[in-house]
Amino acid sequence: MGIECKLILQRLPDGQRELYFGHEKLVPFYETASSGTLALVDLYRRLIPKNWDPSFIYLDEFDAFYHYEMSEKVINFLREDILNVRLL
Repeated sequence: MGIECKLILQRLPDGQRELYFGHEKLVPFYETASSGTLALVDLYRRLIPKNWDPSFIYLDEFDAFYHYEMSEKVINFLREDILNVRLL
């Protein structure tokens, strides 16, 4: 979606994994990402499973935390790259 950042996934000593922004010092992703970025991650997690052939998708206020240009990019991405459908 045009967001440029380096993400690093690290395994913690207790075996869990944690996602970080890669800077000079690792910055915890989920603690510091903007509300719009977190909403986008949640949308990806829910809508982009590997084996998925939806017949209907209802997105209510999915863009509440997005800039209007990001909302347009998300809709175009879903329409063209994921669903391959024409919106009504």
